[in-house]
Amino acid sequence: MCVNLNGKKYHIENKEYSKEEYFKKIKEYEVKFPTLNEKRKYFHDFSIQFPFPYVNLQNCENCSGDNLSNSKNAHDCYSTSEIEDGKYLTSEKTKNSYD
Repeated sequence: MCVNLNGKKYHIENKEYSKEEYFKKIKEYEVKFPTLNEKRKYFHDFSIQFPFPYVNLQNCENCSGDNLSNSKNAHDCYSTSEIEDGKYLTSEKTKNSYD
């Protein structure tokens, strides 16, 4: 149960534990929160303490939207990659396009 941590092992509430301590904590949480709804509420209350990334752009130049990668001059494009000079797109590998 962590927020904004990638590739980490044996973490609970963004705190690192040894392997033994980790499994001990897991058992404690099973007793503390027996139902799924209790676990969800606890995680929600915990997670709202941390900032959420505004957008996910990777290797992009002059772009707007979200979940873009390897793009240039792409505006209002979402969940796509390799767009060049395009607007309002969701398709991949597109050049000089406007939808």
